[in-house]
Amino acid sequence: MPSMPASASRRDEKSSWGRVEHGLPWAGLLALIEPAYPKAGKGRRPYPVRTMLRIDRLQNWFGYSDPAMEEALYEVARLRRFAGLSLTRGSLPDGITILTFRHLFETRDLAPKVLAAINTYLTGKGLLLRHGMIVIRDDHSCTVFNQE
Repeated sequence: MPSMPASASRRDEKSSWGRVEHGLPWAGLLALIEPAYPKAGKGRRPYPVRTMLRIDRLQNWFGYSDPAMEEALYEVARLRRFAGLSLTRGSLPDGITILTFRHLFETRDLAPKVLAAINTYLTGKGLLLRHGMIVIRDDHSCTVFNQE
């Protein structure tokens, strides 16, 4: 299963994840997705769109399959925190829920719009995002999260 590099110190991990947390246009991305996202009342209550978007981004960045993403959410606390989930505050999305969200992207042609919004935003900040890798650069350091 892909993971973050063991060589990253806890301080660097927190700092880098903080940059990812605050380094994406989350409000704009949510505005793209929310009109297409299912509302409560039809079957079981959906997870918040914010949570599912963050899970989708993690899955995309680290190359997780739907079942592997479900497993990673149970096993990797940092991924849960990034998605706004907790083992003690309710359930975690299963592989089918993750798949359903991914299919929403496909059927509503949202993936290219989300990717374009992210890349435009990151390019303006001097950051680079590629499949399976997050590169965070500033004047003094470079942090890479890779799926190797």
